[in-house]
Amino acid sequence: MTELIHGQPTFPRLFTFRSDSDETLERRWPNLPRFTLGWQLGVLFLLCLVPRAWMAYLTQTICHDGFYYISTASAFEHGDWARAFAYLNLNIYPLILLGLHSLGLEWILAGKLWSVLISSLAVLPLFGWIRRLFSDQVAWASCFLYSLHAEFVERSFEPTRDPTFWFLFNLCLYTTLRAVSEAKPRWFLANGLVLTLAIHTRSEGWLLLIPLGLWLAREWFVKAECRKRLLAGTVVCLSVLPCVILLVNLTILREEPEWHLGR
Repeated sequence: MTELIHGQPTFPRLFTFRSDSDETLERRWPNLPRFTLGWQLGVLFLLCLVPRAWMAYLTQTICHDGFYYISTASAFEHGDWARAFAYLNLNIYPLILLGLHSLGLEWILAGKLWSVLISSLAVLPLFGWIRRLFSDQVAWASCFLYSLHAEFVERSFEPTRDPTFWFLFNLCLYTTLRAVSEAKPRWFLANGLVLTLAIHTRSEGWLLLIPLGLWLAREWFVKAECRKRLLAGTVVCLSVLPCVILLVNLTILREEPEWHLGR
């Protein structure tokens, strides 16, 4: 049950987070020196990278979904729009594969390298948003579990869209926390861009609107002085997706007989 302290409601930890404008929270979760934070993030990244790279080297085969994404990327390469949009519609992952392939990498190698790299990088925003919600200790424990959990490692080197989505999902949660807690336009814009990319990687990206709405509601209720900035930032964030879809259809897909809106 919500309790009142000094006239302000308190919330479960899931709905509260560190705010740069809140001195109490600053004392509770002090900023780490850049050097300390840098080496911690470096250790976490290497802890994720080594087992994933090793498993990718040992495993010579790929899953069936990997061949499907490669064929979709190949369809984009040859301008076969009907086959490219047959199932995924607007999706960034085949375009990432196509970009890496255009650099001279073989399809499967490109997919594996990207998956290993992006799944390892996912630990950085994961550490960031968990640290802001809970503590450094909880963030370290969570990231350690992510880095070495067999199921995560097994799926992290396959040339599928899942590792990319993990990265974007965690990055979106991090930018959401920064945007809502600091009420700064640049973070709302960044959040809108990452949210758009996540939605156009997997349709589950729409679920990221739930924490955005909950955390916005919390800040709206607690910090009345920030309501105008929160409202303006939310408009900026939610405007990115339709603007990107409009831009893509009017430029890259301008010769297509119908508009593609994504899934």
